[in-house]
Amino acid sequence: MIVTTIRMQTTPGNRRELMQTFRSLSDPIQCGQGCKSCRVYREVGNDEAVILIQEWDSRDHLDKHLGSNEFAVMVGAMSLLEQPETVEFYVLDQLEGSRSVEAIRARNFHAKGEKR
Repeated sequence: MIVTTIRMQTTPGNRRELMQTFRSLSDPIQCGQGCKSCRVYREVGNDEAVILIQEWDSRDHLDKHLGSNEFAVMVGAMSLLEQPETVEFYVLDQLEGSRSVEAIRARNFHAKGEKR
């Protein structure tokens, strides 16, 4: 599974528009092949931060989405932000994330002087 997170800093004026755009795209994106979920949130303690989280079955499905009309509309909406440079886009590969957790746990295990 692949998880993408897009975090945007909005203003009161463009937050509503951006949220409406993302909500209208949520169903078509989820109906697309390989999308497990598509959720939009506002950050606790920062009402102007909007976070979009999507879960994909595979990198191929994400790549197809990145070339889709829906993603083009999302990018267009984000480009209207007052400060488009505040958009953060992250991709987390669950397999890689699991390996990272295993590596951290192994280091902590060995740091305590315990044997495997």
